[in-house]
Amino acid sequence: MEIGDIISFAVIVLIVYLGFYYGLKLKLGIKEEIPYKHVNKKHKWTEMIVVFGGIAAVITVTVIDPYMIHPTRYQFLMVILFMFRGWMEWKHKREAKRHYLSLLTSLTLIIVIVGVEIISPWL
Repeated sequence: MEIGDIISFAVIVLIVYLGFYYGLKLKLGIKEEIPYKHVNKKHKWTEMIVVFGGIAAVITVTVIDPYMIHPTRYQFLMVILFMFRGWMEWKHKREAKRHYLSLLTSLTLIIVIVGVEIISPWL
């Protein structure tokens, strides 16, 4: 497989994701929060720990063995972040229904990780 196959796959997944994302927003009446507002301080601090801890882990692995650099490591960090975000939104702010969008984003990233691994296992 070539890099063009991966790009085509990513574009198709992105288009489908955006369709579902905006479709859910319209159907459920979810309002956009810019900038993103955390549900509480625990959510904010835990998310920051996940992000900075994940970045530190990826950098550490890269420094120890530069040949272990793999794009799915960064995507997996985002999956954890959006799953946690969706869980916190579901637990504390169910009425806002934002958790549907966070979990959709997490699922989409999982599909991208699996798809890229299937299309090009040598990356």
